[in-house]
Amino acid sequence: MGKRWVLGIDSGGTKAIGLLVSEDGTVAGVGFGGPTNQYFVAAEDALVSLRRVIRQAVDMAEGRGYPLPLADPTDPAGAEDEGQADSSTSSSWQSRGQPHEQAHEIAPATPPTSEATSRIRLDAAYLSAPGLSKEVALTALRERFVVHPVALADDAEAAFVGALPGGEGAIALAGTGSFAYARRDGQVVVKGGWGPLLGDEGSGYWIALEALKAVIRAYEHRGPPTSLAEALQATLRYSFPEELRRLVYGAQMTRHRLAGLAMLVSQEAASGDAVAQQILQQAGQELGALAVSAARELSWPGQCPVSLTGGVARAGQWVQEAFRRTVKEALPQSVWVEPAYAPCVGAALLALRLAQVPIVPSLLKRLEASLYEGFRPFLPMMMRSGAALSSANLTRIGEAETGLATGTTAEGKA
Repeated sequence: MGKRWVLGIDSGGTKAIGLLVSEDGTVAGVGFGGPTNQYFVAAEDALVSLRRVIRQAVDMAEGRGYPLPLADPTDPAGAEDEGQADSSTSSSWQSRGQPHEQAHEIAPATPPTSEATSRIRLDAAYLSAPGLSKEVALTALRERFVVHPVALADDAEAAFVGALPGGEGAIALAGTGSFAYARRDGQVVVKGGWGPLLGDEGSGYWIALEALKAVIRAYEHRGPPTSLAEALQATLRYSFPEELRRLVYGAQMTRHRLAGLAMLVSQEAASGDAVAQQILQQAGQELGALAVSAARELSWPGQCPVSLTGGVARAGQWVQEAFRRTVKEALPQSVWVEPAYAPCVGAALLALRLAQVPIVPSLLKRLEASLYEGFRPFLPMMMRSGAALSSANLTRIGEAETGLATGTTAEGKA
């Protein structure tokens, strides 16, 4: 029997990242794409993003000389159907963030005859993709792979497993959106994740929106002056502040594009702008409150590991300091833990779990080594902490190996 291979993809409202990983933890290929959340992008655009991720990951792996196993050309399945899903993955199709409506008229792409007999066999695929429909996910997978089992879930568990691999505790994730996830003794709690109209406090979208509001208040002399006005004007290229209405409410200002403006807030905060710093501090406080809410519901008896992950976690000291202070004041026995990996690595680890591969320290060491060896430019998007494999983390991962290898996927909020 050849080496087992899996695919893990983490995607959402801004981008998608996928990893092709072997059973020993070697990362052979990485792919990148755009947003896939069908609440905010069309099904066709989500499919294009997944195709790009898969194509790049496969091309990179093959270009680096990894012998990806070919599937039996007589196998018509491609990827598992809902009726074929086993008990550990069947509920994943209805996880939080999953649209209830059918995908719009997507005709499964038929590979050219030359490619029909060269699909790759995978032993598992895990897609951490809120808002992505089953139809789009299976269409993209079947074009290049024969794979079983397949899990389509929201982004909570992949974020948690990436930040605290094999452990227990509470995390807050802040990317385009935001939520908190806590796990203790097999129990799981998810807070937040309500989207831009009802929540997403502390997220990139929320930060960008607060920055735009601050600029308007400054312009109308209802708030303090801020360098965010000049930074946003230079980026959005509007001539007069009144044109913000046209730009923000126009069709071109999508959710993920607006969230991308959060980086300007980080830059202006680093340059000393007090308004930008205050916005980031408020973001940290909101994220801390989410993590506290999730942790408290599990009634932690002792020390509770707490971590912050996602792109906003790298927005500057103001976010992390406010987050840690908020958590510590509410949960004095909490312990700050640097997140080990990004959610895309968490998705890959969950794909390995689906393939019945134990997540042990030696596998994580090999995974990190392969990232350093072949993907150094992408490390900031893969690994959050330079001390990801400290002795304490290795001990916790070793002790929790059984739980990660056999644990069940919790169903998130609708």
